Amino acid sequence: MKTIVTGSSGLVGKAFVESCLERNLEPIRMVRSESKLSNDTSTHLWKPLEVVKDLPKADAVVHLAGEGIIGLWSQAKKERMTKSRVETTKNLCRSLIESGSLPKVFVCASGIGIYGSRGDEILTEKSSLEDNLFLSQLAKDWEDACSEIKAAGTRVVNLRISVVLSPKGGALQKMLPAFRFGLGGPLGSGKQWMSWISLEDLVNTIHFSIENESLEGPVNVCSPKAVNNNTFTKALGSKLGRPTFFRVPEFVLNTVAGEMAQNTLLISSRAEPQILTESGFKFNHPTLADYFDATPL
Repeated sequence: MKTIVTGSSGLVGKAFVESCLERNLEPIRMVRSESKLSNDTSTHLWKPLEVVKDLPKADAVVHLAGEGIIGLWSQAKKERMTKSRVETTKNLCRSLIESGSLPKVFVCASGIGIYGSRGDEILTEKSSLEDNLFLSQLAKDWEDACSEIKAAGTRVVNLRISVVLSPKGGALQKMLPAFRFGLGGPLGSGKQWMSWISLEDLVNTIHFSIENESLEGPVNVCSPKAVNNNTFTKALGSKLGRPTFFRVPEFVLNTVAGEMAQNTLLISSRAEPQILTESGFKFNHPTLADYFDATPL
């Protein structure tokens, strides 16, 4: 099976491409620079902000590209985050349509932040959406950007991805230095819920979404056992054998990280993977204990 992959240089994209090769599948990496092109058909030049007509034919498309959300959210940063998700997705869908060979399935990244910050409420794919945060509105617009290719007849799966745990990148990698020095601690009250997924389970979810033709629309990509920030902090400290006394007050996070803190570090998201569970997906790391027991840090 040939699969076009955008965002293939990121944490998730790299892992997914590697898993394709291990499964003897044929990933086609979309790259934005000619210097990254190889001499074979495994890479293809892509201009995200343009509609092109020379895309390679593929059975599936996995769209993971998007500006990183970590950093200070200037207006320019927020515009890049939006363009790299919404405009890029629209252009990719139109390019696929105009290429004359639609893929059978279009798997597009989205975010669990689409639900907004909801306290202790359990969130499934049937829950209402909120637009009280920048990331929640951005995720809604991102999913809406897939409407054209869906109308053209391609099955679309919107992966509402939660915090991805991997020591190789993402949030966990950034936390590790402070925790290893015994400087880790809860964020704000620590009561906010944190939906998470291991990198391995996320990659398997992408394959499952491609292979399972009954999957369509939004899919919560998170473990069945969300935890609050206090619990996560204690578990990580225990794994590393370090204390976790240094609580970071909410006003400090707001002062240092501003809007990003409200949208990421302090958001309360207690999501459940109802669709995956009902579809028979098997998690390798259903609990945080399972993940830390299996993962060297």
